[in-house]
Amino acid sequence: MGLIYISLQYIIFLLKQFLSIALFFTVINSTAQYYNGSNINFGQNRVQYNTFFWQSFDFERFKMHFTKGGKNHAIYAAKAAHSYLGDLEKFLDYTIPEKVHFIIYNSQGKYRQSNIGLTNNLNSNIGGTANIDGNKIFLYFNGDHISFNEQIKAGISELIINKILYGNDWKQTIKNSSFTNLPFWFKEGLIDYMSKDWNTNRDNQLRDLILSGDAKKFNKISDDESRLLGHAMWMYIEEIYGKAMIPNLLYMTKVSKNIESGFIYVLGVSINMIQNDVFSYYSQRYKEEELNRISPIGDRIKILSKKDHIYRSLKLNANESYMAYIQHYMGQYKVKLLQVEKNRKKTILKGDYKLNRTPDFSHPNLAWHPDSKVLAIIEEKKGEVVLNLYDTKINRKNKIKLMDIEKVLSFSYNEKGNKLVFSAVKNGQTDIFIYSVLGNSHVQITNDVWDDLNPKFIPGTKQIIFSSNRPFKGDKKPNPPIHEDFDLFTTSFSGSITSLTNSSSVNEVFPNPINKLSYHFLSDENGIYNQYLSTVDSTISHIDTAIHYRYIKKQHRQSDFERSPLEFNVESKAKTATLLRKKNRKYEFYSCKESKNIIYENNVSSTHFRIESGDEGLTSQN
Repeated sequence: MGLIYISLQYIIFLLKQFLSIALFFTVINSTAQYYNGSNINFGQNRVQYNTFFWQSFDFERFKMHFTKGGKNHAIYAAKAAHSYLGDLEKFLDYTIPEKVHFIIYNSQGKYRQSNIGLTNNLNSNIGGTANIDGNKIFLYFNGDHISFNEQIKAGISELIINKILYGNDWKQTIKNSSFTNLPFWFKEGLIDYMSKDWNTNRDNQLRDLILSGDAKKFNKISDDESRLLGHAMWMYIEEIYGKAMIPNLLYMTKVSKNIESGFIYVLGVSINMIQNDVFSYYSQRYKEEELNRISPIGDRIKILSKKDHIYRSLKLNANESYMAYIQHYMGQYKVKLLQVEKNRKKTILKGDYKLNRTPDFSHPNLAWHPDSKVLAIIEEKKGEVVLNLYDTKINRKNKIKLMDIEKVLSFSYNEKGNKLVFSAVKNGQTDIFIYSVLGNSHVQITNDVWDDLNPKFIPGTKQIIFSSNRPFKGDKKPNPPIHEDFDLFTTSFSGSITSLTNSSSVNEVFPNPINKLSYHFLSDENGIYNQYLSTVDSTISHIDTAIHYRYIKKQHRQSDFERSPLEFNVESKAKTATLLRKKNRKYEFYSCKESKNIIYENNVSSTHFRIESGDEGLTSQN
């Protein structure tokens, strides 16, 4: 018996040693994924179409890894991260002890070629925006610096929260493994709260979710909606109990290893009580704001809004015979064509695969040729940017590879149909380009760090109207992170830029020119995006040997929407606008005739969010 007992003890000892060694090598393997050599794990592929040559900048607290064409991204990210890190560490009273590595891809399409997310590491996140693996934060630039800022800040926030909850080494991680089942809204909502400023779009999304009546049904809402609700709950805690309570809640949750205990100890109330208070608070606010506001005046288009599908880029052709739009589902996209008179729909193009990964909603993009027969589609395919010209008469596509362009965010035709104007990314900047269809060549019009979006040719001129976060005056250089709001501008083909609006804390987007003197656009002046018309009136200034006129620019508000439109496009020849919005968690598609537009008073009532943000209103430039 003694021998048997010794043998069993010896076997148990060997098993413990074996498990310790196995666990040690597992940890080493999971934390040593990057080294300064050629066999880089995150540079390998799922299906890799581009070759990545990695470079790096080494700073005191960061190391920025980037590929060809990504130098500007790396410098910007380093400055923004330096700005964010101190504030976040101070807020949570925690200092990251190790150097943080940022791995930066030039676009989401490039990032999707990596093997990020192929492991089953619980601390690796492939579903959100910033992606974390150990002390590495994975980023991509999709043409928008505001989104890029949020990725940087979210990555640092998640890194700090992970270290507070799970610890710095594998022993602490195993000890705190019970936190792997944290409610989604708790951790993801906190990261969202710490990394994203509340704005008109988020306020509109929360308004729709709360007023739909589905906000309490956590099992029926999406992860994005749960994250948004979590963000709102943390904002409510800050407003009612004070911002200092948030880090206390996080630490007490870790100490007690129970979220409910943390809430009761710090706030004196249960989670259910907080959730009910949040729903009541926002329900009352949004119901008051919705009073006396109206839906779009126009015809509802019969397009079924399917659950968990995303719809965008709703475009009507000039003779109103066809309407095109894009439908996203689980990472796959489809370009749909609707024959308006017969209400017949068909899929003319689809791309990507149904995978549980971060979807890319930046492409494809659509524009109708002025002859109404050809639909132009720009998509990213196999590491390239491709222009598809789909002929509705013969049901065929003509593919053209766009050279020296990393991404196209939006585009439109000129009156003749021989040129396109792009908002496109090149060398880490989102600028305006004029593309010649016949020569497959482009000319760059703007060339700076500011984000220039939604460009359109102004009929009868050599001017382009666009929305940008550039400053009103001069060539002011940005100090990262960029947080400027969007105003409207025009540029000549030679690159001479003129400001049309100059507003603080207000965004003007989706400009749609009618002629050289007037244009439509959306503004969130009152906290909900509404439709505006800008016109030019003349008045006699003085008379001598001739009559002299002074021209005055006026803004006319043409809506008082209950929900913000997601998109707004005007087909100037047909004098018809298409509008896409979401109400009660379902998409609604509208066709609105210009003749039915109503002029409203400009002193529209503002939302609570707009009043609290303290905007200075919309100012046009004469």
